[in-house]
Amino acid sequence: MPRLRSDGARTRGRLLEAAVELVREGGWDAATTRAIAARAETPPGSVHYHFDTVDDLVFEAVSGHLAEDVTSALGDIDPDDVSHWGVTLATLATRVSDADARLWLELCLRAIQDRRVARWMRRLLDDGRAELAAALGDTDAATGLVALADGLLLHKLIDPSIDVAATFAALVPTKGNG
Repeated sequence: MPRLRSDGARTRGRLLEAAVELVREGGWDAATTRAIAARAETPPGSVHYHFDTVDDLVFEAVSGHLAEDVTSALGDIDPDDVSHWGVTLATLATRVSDADARLWLELCLRAIQDRRVARWMRRLLDDGRAELAAALGDTDAATGLVALADGLLLHKLIDPSIDVAATFAALVPTKGNG
């Protein structure tokens, strides 16, 4: 019996990975039951065996992937070094691959239609802004910096020649430039 659980966990993991890959490549709507199952090399029925809906699967896959990335990046921040926050946001924005920026954009678009996605994104953004505001002592500046990072990622998807780190360095005072 334990073998079945580990097989089930592996199948579930492959489904989640397949969903992330498909959203990166073609957007949320590309992650259909058949496409996910084919990419995961499992029968289509396994999607609905492990998840109530394909939207539940895609949301769990994409939000889980992005939450891990953000948590990892935020873990490297020194909250006592306020000047470091501009550099950290620039580094975070440059660490985000174009593929993961696409995931973020897809979540933003989905949030317009899906309240669950909107609530999740709101909590993530609120937490990030609150941490940054505490370090900066300025809620408005934190909101602006997060919006700047978000906008730069969007623009980088459209124009890959944009140097996100250089843009932040020009706009955000740090020990090195301001």
